[in-house]
Amino acid sequence: MTRKALALMSILLAQVSLAQTTPPNIVLILTDDQGWTSTSVQLDPNEPDSVSDFYQTVRLEELAAQGMRFSNAYSSAPVCSPTRASIQTGKSPAQLQITDIVNGGDLANPEARFLNRYTGEALSPPLPRTRLPLQEVTIAERIKQANPNYVTATFGKWHLGLPGSDADALLQGYDEYGWGPAVPGENPKNIDRLTNVVDGFLEQVAATGQPFFLQINHIAPHDPIQAKAATIKEYESLPGGVRHDSSDAHFAAMIDDLDGGIGTVLDKLVELGFDDNTYVFFVSDNGGRTAAGHGNNLPLVGAKGALYEGGIRVPMIVKGPGIQAGSHCGVPVVMHDLFTTITALAGATAPLPDGVEGGDLGPVLFNGGELPNGVDAIERGQGANGELFFHFPHYGGDGALGGITPRSAIRDGDFKLIKRYAYDGSPEQIFLFNLAQNLAESSNPDSPLNLADLLPATASALNAKLDAWLDAVDASQAYDVS
Repeated sequence: MTRKALALMSILLAQVSLAQTTPPNIVLILTDDQGWTSTSVQLDPNEPDSVSDFYQTVRLEELAAQGMRFSNAYSSAPVCSPTRASIQTGKSPAQLQITDIVNGGDLANPEARFLNRYTGEALSPPLPRTRLPLQEVTIAERIKQANPNYVTATFGKWHLGLPGSDADALLQGYDEYGWGPAVPGENPKNIDRLTNVVDGFLEQVAATGQPFFLQINHIAPHDPIQAKAATIKEYESLPGGVRHDSSDAHFAAMIDDLDGGIGTVLDKLVELGFDDNTYVFFVSDNGGRTAAGHGNNLPLVGAKGALYEGGIRVPMIVKGPGIQAGSHCGVPVVMHDLFTTITALAGATAPLPDGVEGGDLGPVLFNGGELPNGVDAIERGQGANGELFFHFPHYGGDGALGGITPRSAIRDGDFKLIKRYAYDGSPEQIFLFNLAQNLAESSNPDSPLNLADLLPATASALNAKLDAWLDAVDASQAYDVS
């Protein structure tokens, strides 16, 4: 960060600290496969379709009214484990060498995904690490280094190791980890079970008076679609929308149940007197799916597993001391920014661990969602200055666009470039989009939405930046087995 930016940041943080007599509490709520348009919060005030026309998330609406909504927030990857690793470390999946699901997505048969997705293809994807290395410094570890009084907990889905290694969280700076005891009766997606263990933790820290960092990792709205019978019945009686219609009733019910669980935790924060000194972050680990019963991600194209907007643009809301209520931020941000941002809020001032790429979002959080005067962009590691980089050297499914092949991407201002690597005799292709003019990217190289041929200088410059970043983080590439 430049000296001017540091000075501005110091002023902003000083303003916040005046209202705080104790270190702030921080809650990170992470949902699973929740798309950009899978809430009833209009994330972009200039895009009327940045909200569902059927799903209802009234508690997230309240959270957004109390804090800041982000219209250009991105997951670190189009699938879950890489994003979760990036949140913990502040490093991109490419640098961590965790670019795909760490256990193959099948706890009973973790090799199945690799056998199905890594063999028989023209390009052979690099095998990702199967565990977040214990030597990586996590959010919890950095917070405790800054202030040992913090109590740290992560409940729910960890998904950063092979089956049986979820307890790694306890080796990575977390005091508590788990799902808590089972609950009787209906408990789709373990929402009530997770909420109960979180409420118990909050009561515990309320009794001790210690500050805390709490990460809540829901498995909703990931497949399979499950919801409470009463919620399903309610949505089956409601008229559907156009993008999310009545065929999505069960999925809408699951979203509603999830929203209710989040609301219970928010109520607990108020009940225990934490609300005035607590930052709450709400994000998703990647874009939504578009399978039957899931609606779609329109106006975004693509879905989970793709580097198109539908696969990586996600909902994000933040509230807390010093954050303007009802505000909006249009500055592009990425999930590995959370490492730097959250640890700074907890008082960490020591130099960041080597290789951290995530930037501190404080300048926009405490400035109404706008970059302060004299600050051009969020400053990030590995030479990035506002740009966001993505690398998915794997194959993935995406019903709207056919099979996804290995690719990388960069977002720089309004422009986004996707590089599709050569495979099976097809040459490398470059796709350039102006997201401010049209969110609906196209995979058709002859489409006018692909501006690569119309703006060759822009395409060349972004491609050069992308290549430089891939080299800087030593990104592993798929290779041609022939």
